[in-house]
Amino acid sequence: MNAMTLNVREMRKYSRESLQSVKEHWPLLLLTALFLCGLICGSLMLKNNAYRSAELAASVLKKLTDERWSSRLKPLLTEVLTGLFLAFFSGFSAIGLPVILCLPCAKGLAYGVLAAQLYTVYRVKGVIFSLLVLFPFLAAEIALLIVYLSDSMQLSSALFSVFRGGSAGERGEVKAYCARFLFVCFASVLIILLQSFLGGAVGAALLS
Repeated sequence: MNAMTLNVREMRKYSRESLQSVKEHWPLLLLTALFLCGLICGSLMLKNNAYRSAELAASVLKKLTDERWSSRLKPLLTEVLTGLFLAFFSGFSAIGLPVILCLPCAKGLAYGVLAAQLYTVYRVKGVIFSLLVLFPFLAAEIALLIVYLSDSMQLSSALFSVFRGGSAGERGEVKAYCARFLFVCFASVLIILLQSFLGGAVGAALLS
């Protein structure tokens, strides 16, 4: 009887801790879920013979495997930095939440379409390319983006509460937000540099 009581108490304690963890990290969980939904929807779009999706995927794939390094690098950097700047400025807007929520979904949608296109056209070679070039760098890139979007959500929500009569945040929070933005930009550029270099080498070997 005592053992059963102890187990029940442990289960309740574990449940409370799990619930508390979810409450603390719900922005990260929500953003990750939106990205995964986009990824699944993107792959289904191509599976259902959406012509425009296939055309878009072919265009992105060409940029990833272009023989000229500058041609691979420029569109990737433009895409990533555009998303980060949108996240940055949305954090300073009291109504920036819709943009913040759309970013991981759009990212997942684009890469879902691309991964499906790689498999549809190149089969095993496409899977190998995805495992070597696409998903490792995407995982690092999306992790940085989601963590920063979580910060943007919190800042945007804080500004919204100020407009509704709440207390203003401290200047230190804004400085930390800006500092994290610079770090995420720097890390993302390094990721894109590696991805563009590897994309050309692996693409030339597998997909040419």
